[in-house]
Order: sequence, then structure tokens, then C-alpha cells
Amino acid sequence: MKKFNLKTFTAALLSVVLITASGCTIELPGGTIDINGNSSTTGNHSEKQNVSIDPNISPSFSDNSGTLHTNSSEFPFNNNGDDNIDSKSFYVTGVTDPIALRQRDDDSSEVLAQLDVGTEVKFISADSATCYFVKYEEKNLKGYINKYFVTDEKSAVCKRENYYVSKETTLYSTNDSDKQELGKIKKGQAVYVCAKNSGDYWYVNIKDTKDFGFVKCTDLTTTKPESSSSSTSSKKDTSYPTGSGKAPSSYVLYYAKVQTGYLAIRKAKAFDSSNELGRMYTGDEVYVIDTSTGKYWYCYSPILGILGYVNSDYLVSTYPGTASPNNDTYTVWSVRVEKNYLALRYEPAYDASNEIYKLYTGDTVYVYSYSYYSFSDKYWYVYSPKAGMWGYVDSNFIYR
Repeated sequence: MKKFNLKTFTAALLSVVLITASGCTIELPGGTIDINGNSSTTGNHSEKQNVSIDPNISPSFSDNSGTLHTNSSEFPFNNNGDDNIDSKSFYVTGVTDPIALRQRDDDSSEVLAQLDVGTEVKFISADSATCYFVKYEEKNLKGYINKYFVTDEKSAVCKRENYYVSKETTLYSTNDSDKQELGKIKKGQAVYVCAKNSGDYWYVNIKDTKDFGFVKCTDLTTTKPESSSSSTSSKKDTSYPTGSGKAPSSYVLYYAKVQTGYLAIRKAKAFDSSNELGRMYTGDEVYVIDTSTGKYWYCYSPILGILGYVNSDYLVSTYPGTASPNNDTYTVWSVRVEKNYLALRYEPAYDASNEIYKLYTGDTVYVYSYSYYSFSDKYWYVYSPKAGMWGYVDSNFIYR
């Protein structure tokens, strides 16, 4: 028998390996390796997805029917600015003038472009309470756009149109089977149609409010309907006079307190835009004359000089006003603005009409623990020791 030669066997084995390597890959039990040393596994495995979803974000967005959602589990994607992703298209709608594409989520931020109705933008993310971060591909610009004036249903795009509610109808959060009721709209109420979605529901904004939603398009008309007693949920209370009058000799002092907008004093005990006599704002004094009139108390507004009914849900017996806060419940923050001033406002929204005081760089405000989640992420409810009053400020311009 021929004697085994270890050197010969080793050389032969090495030659087999080299021959296999010349084919660029070497077969291994668990996979392959190429001549550059890059391996891959065989069998079941997970490929890296070029899509990321942030479970901490609960954005609003439109689906294929133009429906708004706020459930992050339904959110199709959040590409975090990755241009390689085939992003969802949105179209500007529901405005009469071009809408601004801004550098930041701030109405005072630099305007990058003005977008007309029908302009297409590509969605990037929804990490803002009021805006979408999008890409305007025509100009290769990225910025923020008001999310209430875009739709993903191209055929629904329209300029803002004036309509009226032809009969009492319901305002819904969406126009699909998961829609939730937001409230009732009275006959004769003016609305702006912002998108004429396919199907039975159109996207509207109730005139002079920040309320958006979907209503049945068959309940809308371009001509204002005549008012009738049958469409009014409650008739005028004739036991008390309403309108201009003198201050009562006996009353209990209350204050108006609303989260946004105004508190109406009315000629009837019902919510109806047609019965408003005047508007009061947070901090305004209200003289309560009679609380036995149900939800709507009979009151006098010393600011307006008007007698009428006020929704008692928005009246408080003690209001901060110029009172100093408890030192144990707040932290001190400083104002920092590059130019001009930071407005202290009576409502958490950017509007020149709601400014009550001007704060400048170096001024301090007291921020409470609940301010971080009061009404919006952007506007915090604070106390200004300089002004001696409470209000809302844009949290982007205060620092610790």
C-alpha cells in the first residue's frame, strides 16, 4: 500500500479551494462568501426597510379619500426627509390667495415660496401640530405648509367657496366609515368649502372659526336659507331684556375664560351665530344677574354695555388676571427673539388681533407644569411678571 503523503494531500486541497475561489464565491454550510470577504446568509432573513415609523408621533394626514386621521398606527410612512422614498402627494386647496411655504413651523418664519391652489407637494413628516413638512419639487425646496389647506385627492382641489348650511347638519372628523361626530351646525351657518371630496362629504371650515371637518354636501347651499322657528332649538327668552342697557345694581362678578376665540353674549339661550350681541375675551368681567336660567346665565357685560345670555361653562368666579402665581408651581424662562418682540396672547394662535402685551429679549415668564401640554405644543400658557398678566406665548422663543 502506498504511503500517505501529507504534503501532497495539503497541496491538492489548497488547489481545490483556489479553484472554487476563482468563481468569486465559496459555498459554506450557512451561506456564501465572495473573494472580497462579503458574506450573506441563506434561508429566511429580514431585509432592512427604507421606511421608518416613529411610534411617538400621532400625525394627522389624508388617505386616498382626503380623510384626516390622527392615528400613528394608520400612518403610511414618515420618511424623515429621505428623497429616495416615493412620498405621498398633497395638493394646495381651500384658499383664495397663495399659501406660504415657510422655513420653520412659525408664521413669522421666512417664506420660501408662495403656492397656488392645486400646487403639488411631497409629504415628508407630520411632527408639527399645525403644519406638514413637505418638499416642493418644482423649486427643490423643503419647508412647512399649513396642513389644513392640503388634500391628497387631486380631483377635490378647489378655491375657497362660500356656502351655507341648508338644514341642521353634523360636522365629522373624517369622511370615511370611522368618522366621529364633532358637533352640530345650525341651519343658515356660513361655511367655507375647502375641498370637494368624492363621495357624500365635503371638507369645510366654519366661517370665523378654526373648526374644520366634513359635512354632507347635500346639506350645503350657495344661497342663505330663510330662518324659521322650526330650525331654532330655543326661542328668545322674553322674561329679560337683551341688548344695550345699564349696569345692574345687584350682581355677582365673574370672568370670561375661553381656550380659543371669544365668548359670545347672546339675545337667546342657544348657540347660534345669528343671536350674538357681542364678543368677550378671556379676562373680561361679566356681571352675572341670574343663574336660574339654565346653562345660559343672564348677564351684563360692562365692557360692551350689553345685557344678554352667556354660556356658564366659560365663566369663572376667580381669574388670574394680574394676580401673582404661587412660587412653588412654576419655573422661570427667558424671552429670546432675534428682532421685534414676542407677543403675549389671549389665545394660543398667531393672530395680530389677539396680542395683549409685548415681551422683549431678557424678559422673563413663569411656565407651569401643565403649560407643556396646554392646548398645543407650540403655545404655552404663562404668567408675565412684567405685564402682570397671564397669556399664551410661542414656546419656540423662550429658554431656560
